[in-house]
Amino acid sequence: VFEADAYTMWTADSSPAPPGRRGDWYPLSGENRSHYVDVLVGGSSILTPNETASIIPFDLSTAVARDKIDLDHAIVETFRVPRKLARPLARGAIESLEMNTCQRFVPNRCRNMKVNVRIEGMRGRPLLLPVWILAYRYKQQVFRVLINAQSGKIAGAAPFSYSKLGVILAIIAAVIALFVLIVFLFAAAQ
Repeated sequence: VFEADAYTMWTADSSPAPPGRRGDWYPLSGENRSHYVDVLVGGSSILTPNETASIIPFDLSTAVARDKIDLDHAIVETFRVPRKLARPLARGAIESLEMNTCQRFVPNRCRNMKVNVRIEGMRGRPLLLPVWILAYRYKQQVFRVLINAQSGKIAGAAPFSYSKLGVILAIIAAVIALFVLIVFLFAAAQ
């Protein structure tokens, strides 16, 4: 988890143009200062960034000190992402957050948003997050389900069977054909 200060100079185009302008878009610029705390960067070598992003947010205000947790009786993955690789990921996350923040300053529609972010005082610390992982194999393919143990949010992929989909579509087509046949016979009988 990272914390940092960000100073941003931004430019963008806004629409519609003020009265008297000839174009549809007009340029805007500005600056923004923000302080970011609790920017999460995945430290797992097993879970993909998309998987970890799919189960956030976590309430970090309820974090427990490391010495209060019995790590001997829990399955814990050690951090596999070195700090020199985690810092650029945190920087990218802060730049993305800063771009979203600056877009709110542009009235109406926004295009060509450019941000120049200076990050200062970045600090990081390791943090264990409670995640339940269920992995299973189906027809020689591994599927994984992740559960945020704080919120219960679930993410993952399930196997898809085209043969079962075909059977269901065939049953639906047969029911529709039977219904049309009954309506046709009923109309012919009258």
